[in-house]
Formats: sequence, structure tokens, C-alpha cells
Amino acid sequence: MDAAALGSSVNALSLDEREKRHSTSDVKPVLRIDPDAQHGQIVFLSWDTEGGNRAQTNLLRSNSPLVIRVRVGGVWRTSGDLEAHRENLADNHTAYTFAVEPSAELRWTIHSSPDRLVMTVAGQGRHIQDVEAIEVYVPFDPQVTPTTLLPQSWSDDGGGTLPAIISSPDFGQIILDESHSSVKARLEGNRDKHTVDLILELPESVQATNA
Repeated sequence: MDAAALGSSVNALSLDEREKRHSTSDVKPVLRIDPDAQHGQIVFLSWDTEGGNRAQTNLLRSNSPLVIRVRVGGVWRTSGDLEAHRENLADNHTAYTFAVEPSAELRWTIHSSPDRLVMTVAGQGRHIQDVEAIEVYVPFDPQVTPTTLLPQSWSDDGGGTLPAIISSPDFGQIILDESHSSVKARLEGNRDKHTVDLILELPESVQATNA
């Protein structure tokens, strides 16, 4: 899963099924992703790196899509709640553009293939500097499988450093990598509410593009 923060340069995370490179079997990993037809969100995310048909089962919680979260003026909003313009690009790629302020907008581009997901988030506009924080929010369903994050190391504030492994029993493992050292990952769970949320904090100090 690649994600770029605000700016003209590309700073990326990567999520792919690189474990296949080390496998001697004929297993072909499968990654499935379904962007929403109208709203800026991904409603279905799954994979199978073990040669089965588990990719037909959604790893996300019901009515809890994968979204971009944006904080402006101390208030968090999600891409799924903002009015978005969707573009269907070549090679089954998708882009959403949505305004977060009157003169600030984000463009979220989703590139998917059978074994890799790449997402970029770019911002522009005179007031784009009003955006205080951006996160990628992935609400896993622990009642489907207990997905967990295995990072390279843990920081003092509880965040994980990348690269990391996202492990979903019976579905397999996926590599989460990045090209910007400021990206942080954290996993938040609530046993009573049956939630496990993977949150990727994108860099805040990337210079924005003014338009």
C-alpha cells in the first residue's frame, strides 16, 4: 500500500505480497480491493497468499470502509463523508478528488493489481497548509481473523516503524513498506467492540503544492 502525503514529491508506503518471491511453490497470491462507486472509500479489502479462496472474504468490518482521515482546525473528517469526484483511470485504477477546505483539496489515487496495492494522496490549493494531519484508516474485522501488525521495531509512543508485516491467519501475510521515514503505523483494538484498526500516519512536514 503506497501512500504519499501533501506535496509535489512522491513519498510512499508499499503494501504487496512479496512473500511469493521467497516461495518455491506455485501458489499465486491474490489481492482484492473494491473502491466505492460514489464515495471516497474502499469497501472491500482482502488477500490470500496461501493458495486458497480466502480473498473472497472481506477483511474489513461491515459498514466500516478503508478511508483517508483528515484533520483541519482540530476536527477529523473522513474521505467517505466528503463529497468526492471519482475518476476511472486506465488499468483498473481509481482516483477520488475531494475538498477539505474552500481552497484546499486532496486527490487520492488507488492503483491495484492482483498482488499489489498502491495509493497516493496529493494536496493542492491556497489553504492546503490548513491541513494538520492525514491518516490512512484500515478497520479490520477481528471476528473474521485476528489481523495484527509486526513492525520492524516499536517506538516509545507505541507506533511501529516500517517495513512491517500485516499478518491475517488463514489469509496470509503482506509486506507494508514505505519510502518516507516519517511514516508511522499503529494498531488500535477494542475487545468489547470487536475492532482492530490499522492507522498509518502520513508525514505532516511535506511541502504543499499551491494552486
